[in-house]
Amino acid sequence: MIDFDRLILGPAMDAFARPIIVVPKSGAAPYGGRGDYREPHTDIQLEDGSFSTASPTIGIRRSEFARVPQQDDRVYIDVDGLTVIPNVSRLFLVADVKPDGEGDVKLILAEIDP
Repeated sequence: MIDFDRLILGPAMDAFARPIIVVPKSGAAPYGGRGDYREPHTDIQLEDGSFSTASPTIGIRRSEFARVPQQDDRVYIDVDGLTVIPNVSRLFLVADVKPDGEGDVKLILAEIDP
């Protein structure tokens, strides 16, 4: 069996990951990690025209987290790739958690004001 996590996800994270800080809704201590941040655009066609909207996500390696972020946790992301500083980095709410069964977990995000 191919170790997808080690052969694919590890090198991809080494190349593209950004630092994150997760603040659990439960009140547990915040913890750090890294993830592959993306803002894919979705084109929406309406009768009177179309527009594009961003749908921020971050992919994380399950193996790098003792606890996978959960729905309604808050995540600070350094979208510029430098450092994570609460109240400076962008703040998101985890809207949904989608594991792929091969070690990758996609967090669907909603940006919120700090």
